[in-house]
Amino acid sequence: MKISIIVPIYNVEQYVGQCIESILAQNYDDIEILLVNDGSTDGSVEICKMYEKKHSTIKLIHQANGGLSAARNTGILNATGDYILFIDSDDYWQSDFLSELVQYTRNLHYPNYILLRYSYFYQQSNTVMEQTYPFQESGVIGKSGIDCLGYILKQMPNFHWYAWAGLVKREFLLDYSLFFEMGRKYEDALWTPNVLLHAISVGYFDKPVVMYRLEREGQITSELSYSSFQDSFYVVEKWERVLRNIEIDIEIKHLLLNNLSERYFYCLKFAAFLPVDEREQLLSLLKNNKHLRQYKSKKIDFFIVFLTKIFGFKGTSLLLKHLLQMKKAFKTN
Repeated sequence: MKISIIVPIYNVEQYVGQCIESILAQNYDDIEILLVNDGSTDGSVEICKMYEKKHSTIKLIHQANGGLSAARNTGILNATGDYILFIDSDDYWQSDFLSELVQYTRNLHYPNYILLRYSYFYQQSNTVMEQTYPFQESGVIGKSGIDCLGYILKQMPNFHWYAWAGLVKREFLLDYSLFFEMGRKYEDALWTPNVLLHAISVGYFDKPVVMYRLEREGQITSELSYSSFQDSFYVVEKWERVLRNIEIDIEIKHLLLNNLSERYFYCLKFAAFLPVDEREQLLSLLKNNKHLRQYKSKKIDFFIVFLTKIFGFKGTSLLLKHLLQMKKAFKTN
């Protein structure tokens, strides 16, 4: 059983060595490591070349900068393994797990997709927090991907859709053309639920695997910009359109939209931090799609809906900015 490990590379010279070393440390030999250089301009490429020269399992692929989705898609198309694992080049694997995961996959008779756990690594404070799930392996095994989706979201409404938190069968991806959407941030939330919607069989490997690095400079998820907000809003808007036209249980549709609608409320919470003209564009977009407010799962979301009905979208955004600034000042003091 060959595993293809896809690592998008873009200006991560400080971290890529640790990422590659964590893969090479695995006690499982039937692997290929595809380092996809997405137009890096720092020393990342030279580091990758050094590893490629020393290890026959490593292949370095070059492409013009196209973003994380483009790099992952290139990896999928060049992979030759039975299964694919993604890992971002500023993250790393925290243990020797691959042999155990392969055996687990065989025991389940080679499912389409296996969910993995992870830990958060907070770089500034040098602390680690393991992500635990409130559901059981027995609640996942034997279910279709759609039923698994419903089970997960009932137990954990705010579940995160990280593409690297899963082992996925390569043939399955190609059969259903399950590629990442190009030109958008938050591509994981577009891709991972779609994988589960198509999966016939799934598994759950209940062990933390990936160390997910947070608080690094230049990290996409730390960006507050109009384009970032647009892409975040696009996720929930697109999924609402997609789910409107597919035949699945209405409860699962609502569970997924309740989960993804957090991106709508995220846009509203931080809209007032944008320059005035961009703020007005974003608020207009949110107001024109105010029906998305019906999908909510957090108490703060219910509170925000209440505020918009009293103060309107502009007033609510300014009030939320003030409250967030007060909260930050209180923490600082």
